[in-house]
Amino acid sequence: MARMAVYMPSHHHHFLSELSACFEEHSSNITTFPSLPHVATHSVRLLALASPSTSDLRSSYNNCVAALGQLRAS
Repeated sequence: MARMAVYMPSHHHHFLSELSACFEEHSSNITTFPSLPHVATHSVRLLALASPSTSDLRSSYNNCVAALGQLRAS
């Protein structure tokens, strides 16, 4: 993550940090399932702050969404 900050615009780095923190907060407690739609909405809102054409950003976002889906299904 720190290496990304070197070549990614600050708002991209901020998005990844916020998305990571949001995911970690909710994935650490399985009883927060009702909050997962809020996490997804928050993630989409943050994505709007960054360029969707940035492959690192899109990859990180997709990985987080996939992980949230696995958490929801478990």
